[in-house]
Amino acid sequence: MQKFGGISRYFCEIMKNLSSDMDFSLPCVYSRNEYLKQSRLIDFVEDKSSIEYFLPNIDFIGKKHLYSLKNKFSMSKLLRNKKECIKALQAQNFDVFHPTYYDPYFLEYIDQKPFVLTVHDMIHELYPEFFKDADKIIKNKKLLAEKAAKIIAVSHQTKKDIVKFYGASFADKTEVIYHGSSLNTSDSAKESVDFKTRFGKYFLFTGSRNNYKNFLFMIESCADFLIEQDLKIVCSGSAFSNSEKAFFDNLNISDSVIHHFASEKELLCLYKDALAFIFPSYYEGFGIPILEAFEAETPCLLAKSSCFPEIAGDAALYFDPKSKNETVSAMSRILDRDIACQLAEKGKERLKDFSWKKTAERTINVYKTILMQVGLNEN
Repeated sequence: MQKFGGISRYFCEIMKNLSSDMDFSLPCVYSRNEYLKQSRLIDFVEDKSSIEYFLPNIDFIGKKHLYSLKNKFSMSKLLRNKKECIKALQAQNFDVFHPTYYDPYFLEYIDQKPFVLTVHDMIHELYPEFFKDADKIIKNKKLLAEKAAKIIAVSHQTKKDIVKFYGASFADKTEVIYHGSSLNTSDSAKESVDFKTRFGKYFLFTGSRNNYKNFLFMIESCADFLIEQDLKIVCSGSAFSNSEKAFFDNLNISDSVIHHFASEKELLCLYKDALAFIFPSYYEGFGIPILEAFEAETPCLLAKSSCFPEIAGDAALYFDPKSKNETVSAMSRILDRDIACQLAEKGKERLKDFSWKKTAERTINVYKTILMQVGLNEN
């Protein structure tokens, strides 16, 4: 369903890094996942029936509902994928099933086979007011967590939140496995794209910008600072909405907040040329862009919240995401070249603790642990 995104990246990287003696099946007919496309792990037809293609560039209340109604009268690509997965489950030619999200459709088809559930975050439980479908996802996630043979949490913070909402009994069945960095640092990606000349001095913001990401508060906090210092915020991810553009206009900073959709090859340069990467989110399960910034040797400005101190350690400057003064103070401090260089060096060292190879190896160990438990129970 996602063209880009942390969860899509996570599963693609695990499959890419599985050991050669381990077979995997991804029952997927349609996709628009760029990571799958680039990795060529499977053959699929590109899906152009997703909601992003439905009445593009038109936003209105009820758009998702209208899209859902349309799918009821036609077999959506998502439904085709689900049917393909059900067929594979019914064949029972597998040892462990690893669903990619919290849809419990597979429970009636999995029979006695075990499954492992990755909990990417507990954002819906912590901030339900930000999601229209929070109740549904909360209910489905808990159901699957109860029935899973093992749970993978992507950080100790996420595991702590799982125990907080589900109870102490979930601690023993939950394994913490970190993500890695996916930044393309190959020679072809190092071809110089001079973003400093194109944009001037800028802070980089990547990914989605909705509600709990705290993007608009961050922009409002630093608006005067950007103008005074002749600085920019460059955003990758989806294009600015009309409401975002109006927000920038009201602050008189339309020329200071720039959207640039970076290709995989451009992303390394976009990080490297930035004064710093800024992540003001209230909550994340992990935060892959932190590792990408470390790999690009770009200093990080991070919200003092959720898993960020766990992942970045002392390799970042932290600020209260609800404080305008602290936000601007952190941005101002990073302009000191000595501080920026020290953080970049610490980030390089911190990155050694994370890799997708380690993620895959530890995930395989979870699979093997499940199979050993199944064998013991059968005996």
